[in-house]
Amino acid sequence: MAVPLPFAYPLANSSKIFLCLQFRRVAVQFIDMAEKPRVAILASGSGSTAEAFIEAAVEGIVEADIAVVVCNNPPEKAGVYERIKRLNVLHRLDIEVQHISGRTHPQYPGGPGEQTIQEANAISTLLGSRDVKLGLLMGYMKRVRGSLLSWPLLNTHPGILPQTQGPIRYPCTRACIASRYA
Repeated sequence: MAVPLPFAYPLANSSKIFLCLQFRRVAVQFIDMAEKPRVAILASGSGSTAEAFIEAAVEGIVEADIAVVVCNNPPEKAGVYERIKRLNVLHRLDIEVQHISGRTHPQYPGGPGEQTIQEANAISTLLGSRDVKLGLLMGYMKRVRGSLLSWPLLNTHPGILPQTQGPIRYPCTRACIASRYA
């Protein structure tokens, strides 16, 4: 079950704290917070939300061990790979970014904006192999399905995809915020 975490995008330093407080408030419902939980980040694009969360973890604002980042786009189409590489060097981390998508796991294709069953299974298997306790959908622009739905997931995107995706990047965020305050 994905739990929406509204209005966490875009993240600047001030909203990084908001995201982390929301993470703590929601995560305690799903996982044992007695020790630092291992989390996986699922991203699709530039990785700005992932960067803010990782920076917060490094700064001790939130207690989380980032086990892996999964991106559904290849490195030439998503900036998250370069962001994680830079953060790894800057903070002496060892966070791996895995490309898992309908192109890498094409059987039983889903519709537009939806995972294939094989893709969902591959992500689920990866999370299990890394002892992940919580998946963080941070700008992940696909509807999750299959075995991935058995994991506790936290969604930082304020709208349900793909219904709120829109024709250009991230208009769903503006539309959701506008409808909330209309």
